[in-house]
This record gives sequence, C-alpha cells and structure tokens, in this order.
Amino acid sequence: MASMSLSTDASLPSGGLISGIPSAVEYADLLSSLLPAMLEYSMNEVLEEHVKESRENLEKDDDYRRLSQYYDVVSNEDEQDELVFGLFDVPTQLQTKATALEFGDATTPPRAFVRRTLFKEGDKVANKVGKGVRRAMGEVVVDA
Repeated sequence: MASMSLSTDASLPSGGLISGIPSAVEYADLLSSLLPAMLEYSMNEVLEEHVKESRENLEKDDDYRRLSQYYDVVSNEDEQDELVFGLFDVPTQLQTKATALEFGDATTPPRAFVRRTLFKEGDKVANKVGKGVRRAMGEVVVDA
C-alpha cells in the first residue's frame, strides 16, 4: 500500500479552525517572547507616574516641600526583581526632616509618608501595570 502524506489526504478538513491553529500558536509564542519587555516598559511608565504624583503631593506640604525631589523608586542592588520606595540621597541638612516626616520627632507626629504612600498606591500601581501590559499585548502586530 502506498503511503499518503497528510498534505494530500483529501479526508482532512481544510480552512476554518484547523488551518488557523499554527498561526495562533505562533502568535502566542510571539506574545510570550515579548512579555518581559512589555512588563518592563509598563512598570517603568507606571512607576514614573507614581513618583511624579507622590512628589507633587509632598510639594504641597510647606514643612516637607524641600524633600519632594528625593522621593523615588529604585531597584534593589542585591535583588534585581525587588523595588525600594523611599527618600534617597537626602542631603545631610535635610536628613532630620526626612526622619521626622516618616517617624516623627519630639514635636512632630509621624506622617509615615513612604509607608502610607506605598500602602495606598500599591494596588493601584499593580493594576496600572497589568492594564499597560494587556494594552501592549493587544497592540502587537504580526507582519504577514
């Protein structure tokens, strides 16, 4: 009996769902290969927005306005996948003010600015990152 190749077998259905499966698999593979870059881009975009908004909120406070430029989100040097939120590179003359902002002092109650900001904004930041990735995945165009 002669062997028949699948491409010439008339009994196999053509068109429809079966013919689209290879392209769907290729598209899914493309999306999975682009996911890390999409996630990084979305995270950077959302974190920049978060820092800008947090600095603006701090600038509204007359007592702590001078600290606003030092609020940032950075990557932990030891753990590359860990983010650190806080006041960084604060000059010596403002360090007491930064400590008072977060933990209070003899005359000022603690404001817990960094901890409150992270607590209030954590879910919002994560949701925005997810939306950004989903939007980017929907915008991926495959060259034909």
